[in-house]
Amino acid sequence: MSGSPPRRDGEAGPPVEPVESPRVAGAASGDDAERLIDELKRTKVADLLLQTCSVIASLGFAKLSEEARDLEQCRLAIEALKAIHPLLPEEHARDVRQAVSGLQLAFVDAAGK
Repeated sequence: MSGSPPRRDGEAGPPVEPVESPRVAGAASGDDAERLIDELKRTKVADLLLQTCSVIASLGFAKLSEEARDLEQCRLAIEALKAIHPLLPEEHARDVRQAVSGLQLAFVDAAGK
């Protein structure tokens, strides 16, 4: 055995010292965290769902481009939008249904190419 003291886990070899976790890049400071918590308290779930639908629709259309063609991902976007839209207030659900219709038409067009 070498002259090293035993490790904390009882194994031979150099001692293992605890390592402090580095601060995660971009982690919020105390004030930033409080502002984020306040913002989350004011945010409505319906608003977040609507924003999510917007992102999903954009991704779905992007997956139909010739450079990034992925019909299965587009189909997943369509199904996700169809699942979420009944949860939205009617004025927003109508917009999401229109986006689904447009995405479905674009999907059929892309699938035929």
